[in-house]
Amino acid sequence: MMASDKINENGASKFLQASNMFILLVLILATLVSFNCSASLEGGKGVRLEVLNKLKSSGIIGQHAVQVELGSRNSKLSLVLDTAIDLTWIQCQPCKGCSEQLPIFNYSSSETYSDLPCSSGYCSALAAVKGEESGPECRNSTSPCEYQLGYSYAPGRLGKDQLSFAAGGGGAEAAVLLNDFVFWCGNASGYLSGGGVEAGAMGLGKGGNLSILYQQAAASNESRGLEKCFSYCLTTVNGAGGHLTFGCQQEAAAVMNYTNFYKTPDEPHAMWYTTKVSAISVNGRKLNYTITERERTSNTTRNVTRPLFAFDTTVETATPISLLPPTIYKALNDSFTHLMQGYPRAPPATSDPLLFDNCYNLKTLSAADVRRITPSISFTFGDNTVVDLDPSAVMYPVNPDNSQVCLAFTPNRRDEDIPVIGALQQQTLGVFFDIPRGRMGFKHHDCT
Repeated sequence: MMASDKINENGASKFLQASNMFILLVLILATLVSFNCSASLEGGKGVRLEVLNKLKSSGIIGQHAVQVELGSRNSKLSLVLDTAIDLTWIQCQPCKGCSEQLPIFNYSSSETYSDLPCSSGYCSALAAVKGEESGPECRNSTSPCEYQLGYSYAPGRLGKDQLSFAAGGGGAEAAVLLNDFVFWCGNASGYLSGGGVEAGAMGLGKGGNLSILYQQAAASNESRGLEKCFSYCLTTVNGAGGHLTFGCQQEAAAVMNYTNFYKTPDEPHAMWYTTKVSAISVNGRKLNYTITERERTSNTTRNVTRPLFAFDTTVETATPISLLPPTIYKALNDSFTHLMQGYPRAPPATSDPLLFDNCYNLKTLSAADVRRITPSISFTFGDNTVVDLDPSAVMYPVNPDNSQVCLAFTPNRRDEDIPVIGALQQQTLGVFFDIPRGRMGFKHHDCT
């Protein structure tokens, strides 16, 4: 659920989602939820951003956005929540391929905007985000920090400006979060679709000081309950609420079921929230799955099939649906198909055989009946953190009349590609990220 390039030697989630899910992105009308600030601080509980509950048309299923105000003119922008990147990026004028229906941030008209020079520590940190050894395109130390970045961030410059969260109802004033917010000012659309309503992406990764989490913690000296923690609750398309909350001192933190972050030996980006999945269960029965790997000896190389007891996965908000290793997806798909064998099949929702390929015609059933007959799926993280998915996170109604309701998972291209728990599977869950303690928590939540 959707780093600057996000591709490593094994392949990575954002690039895979962009290439595999193109048809899906233009097929489905989905929710883009705008979060608005109705209160700043409540007794040290952190900054909670309440949902204004606007539903907007988007070509992307399962993406959620926070509405912010940027610059001296308080330009209102919707930024996709992205837990897999550190640096927030925003479409800036001039912007190639950007949506004309949106206000594109004009940094030259903001009295509080300034470029960051090549001598800035943030500019140096950007090289690590880019994942390359090459530095910025600098003529001298006072030149603006500019890159011809590819894929996610698009060409542009590093700048800073005043960031606040848009005011909620009742005439409340916007709550300023950062006076010197560092972000990427991009001159192209990046990985966002040109016809959407989003103006950029808010980087909620844990990799370093470019992340909004580290910036707001440093600005407040961690004295306002804004340590490097945050939580969110992502609603369904018809959901009535949702929230994003900054701060470690949250009431929700005490009731979460926690699992630890897990750092793999070859993890390419420390910004990702990676944990270990030890089991997947369908209707209470754990799946049995194996994985085939190449094993080399001194004389030969052969394929070896062995049981797979656990696998690493990232938890993302900008990747629409979960990506599983092909062997694990097959076990899940086979079990799901067996349990649904009494219901009429529907054709795949896309021409891509990897996307929404297991579909059913349930138009004779009410929405409540669809929820009732949906097989349950649960994930076990770490040793014993069990998370039951909401039925809406298991089957997705491609057609509103339920004539095409599909299993809401998709396989990676290869077993070694990085699995992802996407936004759709996190619906109705409260998810808490506790960076100081190296853990994340899950809890079913009504998102109000």
